[in-house]
Amino acid sequence: MNWLGFGARAWLVGLTAFAVPIAIHLLSRGRQRRVRVGSVRFLAPAETLRARRVRPSRLWLLALRCLLIGTLVMALAEPRLGVASGSESSSWLLVAPEVALARGRIEHENTEAYRVLDESLVAGLELRWLVPGIPRGTLGEPPVMPEHGLWSLLHEADQVAPPGVAFVILAPERESLLEGARAHLSHTVEWRGVIDRTENLWLERAVALDAERVALVVGRSDGARTRFDRLEIEHGTAGAEAARAAGVELARNPGGSSVALLDGGSLEDDDRLAVAAEAKGLGVAIFFAAEREQDVRYVRAGLEAVAAATGRPLTIRVQGIGVTGEEPTTAGNAALTFWLAPEAVATPLLDGLAGGGVLISDAMERFERCDALAWLPGAAEPFRVTRCGPIDLGLTSGSAGAGAIWSDTGGRPLLVGERVQAGRWLRFASRLNPDWTDLVLAPAFPAWLLELVEELAPPVPSARRASSDRRASAGQVAPRLAGEVLDEQPGRETPVSGWLWPMILIFAAGERSLALRSPA
Repeated sequence: MNWLGFGARAWLVGLTAFAVPIAIHLLSRGRQRRVRVGSVRFLAPAETLRARRVRPSRLWLLALRCLLIGTLVMALAEPRLGVASGSESSSWLLVAPEVALARGRIEHENTEAYRVLDESLVAGLELRWLVPGIPRGTLGEPPVMPEHGLWSLLHEADQVAPPGVAFVILAPERESLLEGARAHLSHTVEWRGVIDRTENLWLERAVALDAERVALVVGRSDGARTRFDRLEIEHGTAGAEAARAAGVELARNPGGSSVALLDGGSLEDDDRLAVAAEAKGLGVAIFFAAEREQDVRYVRAGLEAVAAATGRPLTIRVQGIGVTGEEPTTAGNAALTFWLAPEAVATPLLDGLAGGGVLISDAMERFERCDALAWLPGAAEPFRVTRCGPIDLGLTSGSAGAGAIWSDTGGRPLLVGERVQAGRWLRFASRLNPDWTDLVLAPAFPAWLLELVEELAPPVPSARRASSDRRASAGQVAPRLAGEVLDEQPGRETPVSGWLWPMILIFAAGERSLALRSPA
């Protein structure tokens, strides 16, 4: 089947220019010669000629001008000729193995999806599994779950399927399957998303705190909401009983320790995780002025969220400035230091960056309203800053490489970073308080703190995304409704505008030749 498309359809409005040459031919009276006559009897035939003059003359010239305009408009609209070969009725039913494996548990929640599955097989659609190789199969023999993401598998199916084959896809709408760049397919796609709403548990992380204690992060999801619980269990009889009460089992193996869920509803080989080596602890120091005591709450909450999600032990020390009469002389063994005060950062803290670490301050003497939006790199949504202050881009003694890391939509620097000996000093042009910015209430705030923590102490290797993680897809699959099209580019397109430009030159030369020729 052949079809014609356009890359710039807006230019088709130019076809209305056909009216221009037609109007010129209808309204033009031409050039007339004045003839002296001796009698009025010669004027009678002139009335008939004048009546005929409203009709178009020189039809070949009119047709050539209209053809020139039409060809020019078509060339600007970038026509493309598509050719789709093969049978239009042939379709592949692409099924993720999990949809078949979990049918007995979730069919009552997804009656429509499984009805489509059965009707498609009765109609003779060719069943293909969404696993590497896109093999043929039957529902009675689903393969094991692949480790590849859904987008890469759809791209592979798009490459191996003949032109003209339509895809009907049944796959879970789950975030862990949808990582990476979304596929752009050359086949018609009908998406049938399946959501597993039964609560599922999986092991997100297992880290040894010491020789006897293990920190676990257990994920829970029902397809619409996900949360993470942090547990600490111990080896030994008492620890084993407490672990079983929490639904997990801790065992020492010859190659190291492992932890398993007793009844998490996870997929095969997804309920057991090796315990990683002891995570490196991280010291954090927070210095605050009396009027910024509330800011400490939000910083501490973000740090505790990082500790809960990673299993990494954080030692947080909080000290008020001027409360005990003692000025901060050092941040101790803290690798991450916060200075929440309008006064200048204490010199000993800057000197302490010689050994490395990160210092974050909001030290400013005056503020003003700014009400601006800014984005954290990689964040899905911007955060708002309602009050901010001046921030000096100049270099501090002994520092290098100062520059803006975050800026608002108006170009005002919001976070400036500079190297101070072996460490970094980050200066925030506002306060870490919801009355000043909603950053501290957004998920981007603990995500930013996590980046800083992992920069100072690399993440433990046991972190992974479980294949049974049923976290919602967060809108990455669109549209969600059955029967709609995910992405449709049927067949291959070939631009044909290149052939039109030589024709335009030929028509233009012909039009000029006819226009300059005297009418007979």
